[in-house]
Amino acid sequence: MALTARLLEDQLNAAHSHPASSVPCLCCGATARFVDMRPKTITSVLGALTLRRGYYHCATCGRGFCPQDQALGLDNCGLSPGVARMAALVGATTSFQEGAMLLRELAGLPVDAKQVERTAKRVGTAVAEDEVKHWEQAVPASDVMYAGVDGTGIPMRPEELA
Repeated sequence: MALTARLLEDQLNAAHSHPASSVPCLCCGATARFVDMRPKTITSVLGALTLRRGYYHCATCGRGFCPQDQALGLDNCGLSPGVARMAALVGATTSFQEGAMLLRELAGLPVDAKQVERTAKRVGTAVAEDEVKHWEQAVPASDVMYAGVDGTGIPMRPEELA
């Protein structure tokens, strides 16, 4: 697993070793300029990976960001998407402390209880928002409601009718 983690780390770093001099800002759409390469260590299902990502700064809105983080689906607490799904699942089914222990014992992942809590809450909020969005789209609102009653469909046995 450690060897595979190093190979993946090398591939990801090589793919982004020549960043563009500027990119559109993710916040305001203006031009953000390349500043430098910044490391970020994340916990993946293979173990810890240290990625070197291009950091950009937008003079218009004053914000900085790493486009590679969004492209790879990395969250703010340093978990890969696969580990984030695992943490959300254990966080939804058991206590956060027990979830962290399960991740450590079953998958060898050093995820603490606070990370399990934050991830479960973030994913749960996203799922709830998605359900509301799709539910509102699927059920059109109506001002008229129809109700019907049919008493002829009650199943009866002949001996009960006597």
